[in-house]
Amino acid sequence: MLEIDHTLSGQPTTFLGLPLNMAWRKGHSQDLPRCAGVYVEVLWPVRGIRIGQSKNILSRHRGALQWYRAMKDGTDRNINRRGILPDYARQHGADGLEAFVISSDPALADDLLRKRLEAHLHEWARTQTAWRNFNTENTSRYLG
Repeated sequence: MLEIDHTLSGQPTTFLGLPLNMAWRKGHSQDLPRCAGVYVEVLWPVRGIRIGQSKNILSRHRGALQWYRAMKDGTDRNINRRGILPDYARQHGADGLEAFVISSDPALADDLLRKRLEAHLHEWARTQTAWRNFNTENTSRYLG
């Protein structure tokens, strides 16, 4: 069984000893690092969350911002794509989107560990009720 600490609210605070930032407050995001880690995009207009992982959090988020804007502007090549996230992007673009680092611990340079943490957080997002879940990727193969 994985070593996981949960707060009373059900939000994980650690994963395999890695501290997790799960306290996301509107207007309180910080600059994103250029390193490996796991992050969350909070979609404030609908109180939604999309959790992701990357070798470079800042670069991944910049690409996401371009996609959200292009979807709203109608210029993305996949403008007709359907689903909870594309539908949100067409309506809101990047307005009301704020990114937070969940963890950028150096151990997350390990690709498999990053994917396992992301999968664990996707599972949490599916069962919690405080946020609207925008995670549609199937990451269950990384749960261990």
